[in-house]
Amino acid sequence: MPQPPTLRETLECCPTVPGHEAEALRMVSTLFLSRIVAGLPPGAGLRGVLDRRPIAHRVAVLCVDSVLAGYEGDLTAAEALVDEAGHAAAHFGDPTLAALVAETTGYLAVFDDDPRGAAYCFEDSLTSCRACGGAPPISTLLGAALVHRLLGDELRSHARREEALAIIAAG
Repeated sequence: MPQPPTLRETLECCPTVPGHEAEALRMVSTLFLSRIVAGLPPGAGLRGVLDRRPIAHRVAVLCVDSVLAGYEGDLTAAEALVDEAGHAAAHFGDPTLAALVAETTGYLAVFDDDPRGAAYCFEDSLTSCRACGGAPPISTLLGAALVHRLLGDELRSHARREEALAIIAAG
């Protein structure tokens, strides 16, 4: 049985091989979901208990639920969830949460076939991440690389992939 490609192989292949954009989107959004879900405490994904959770957990759960609704094609529900997450993040005033909401909004723009809107959201998320002083999430960089590739901006797409590879190499 062949081994699945490594993250590095996927990074170098999916955004650049014609016809593999859908696979790249699934891979990148899966990274996003796994990154967010891994940071949540057990049971945090139960929307019925969201009001008793810290705001950061509520924002993360709403973002995950939003992307899952987008996967299911329910963009109305997805937008309502990310809007709720955005209000909670704004109330809390944490740039990390603002970056998460911007990244989620980027995925929704991709689901809505709006690569320009997605590029804006991913770049906004990267700006927020950098303002916090930390390395941006791989999923944000890959989302940005993918949409810039779809828009024909090879230079920016390549730069985002290289930044993701540098983070992987350093870690």
